[in-house]
Amino acid sequence: MIYVFRSRTIELVPEDNAYVSIVPWGCPRATVTAKGFKYPLEHGTVSARSTLGISNEFAAVSGTDAPLPYITAESGTIAVTVTRA
Repeated sequence: MIYVFRSRTIELVPEDNAYVSIVPWGCPRATVTAKGFKYPLEHGTVSARSTLGISNEFAAVSGTDAPLPYITAESGTIAVTVTRA
C-alpha cells in the first residue's frame, strides 16, 4: 500500500511482519511525526539522502488495545509505503 499526502495525519492498522517507510515526495525533505512504531519520530526530518524513515515496524500488532499508529506530514509531501515481509 502506498499513501502520498501533505499537511495531514493518517492512521494505519498494524500488521504482523510489515514494514513502513516514509520518504519525501517531490521535495528534498519533509518534517514528520510518526507514533505507534518501533522507532517513533517526533518532528523529525526525513530526507532523500538519509535512511531515517526507512523500514520501520509497528510497535503493536492488530488485536491489541493500543491506539492506532499514525503519521503526520507537518511540512512537505511524503510517500508512506506499507509492505509485508
